[in-house]
Amino acid sequence: MTRRLALAVVALTSAAHAQWAPQQQPYPQQQPYPQQQPYPQQQRTGSGRTEAELRDAERRDAGRGLEWFYAAPELGVTHLSTGGVLPGSSAQTGTQLGVALGARLLYFTAGVRGRLAVLPDFKAWSLGPEASFHVPMGNLEPYVLAGLGYTALGGLEDPGHLGLKVRGVHARLGGGADYYLTPSFSVGGLATAEALFLGRPAVAAPAASPLSSGGSGTGLALSLSLVLGLHL
Repeated sequence: MTRRLALAVVALTSAAHAQWAPQQQPYPQQQPYPQQQPYPQQQRTGSGRTEAELRDAERRDAGRGLEWFYAAPELGVTHLSTGGVLPGSSAQTGTQLGVALGARLLYFTAGVRGRLAVLPDFKAWSLGPEASFHVPMGNLEPYVLAGLGYTALGGLEDPGHLGLKVRGVHARLGGGADYYLTPSFSVGGLATAEALFLGRPAVAAPAASPLSSGGSGTGLALSLSLVLGLHL
């Protein structure tokens, strides 16, 4: 009987403990970590933006690569009038030789151009700075240019060796196109028009000679040339 009483006490004690023991709550489900957002692309500034523009231009120019320097000899014809600065002189047509040298950045070039025109009665030469704007279209590249410079006439008929000189300045506008046969070599054409502002000082000639007093005139030169280009 004693044993039965002890077993009953143990059973009652276990039931009471189970009733009053706090129920274990399940752990809350962990929330997944938020997906990491990519860092915003940094704005290209300063030299980074310049390098990106150069790379974009390189992709757009038909794979020729960037160009920094150029040399462009030319051969053509010119029609020139002196504007009355030489008494009795009329407009003349002759052969023209020239060369342009300069530097390029993207679509713009800046350099110098020199020309020599061989005409029936005299020679005309010019030298001056020039700038141009280019529009790449695959291998074909049209452009427009403008320039100013110094112009002089030489080889003038001067029977009395009076030291006859004609000098002045020119203002040039033109346009042309280059076709790139290779990334470094092109062939093209160029047409230009120049206003010539010329002057002639007086010389020690007889009073009856028109050369005894100075003179000036505004002439015109129209030129058409074949141009070869070397690009580096």
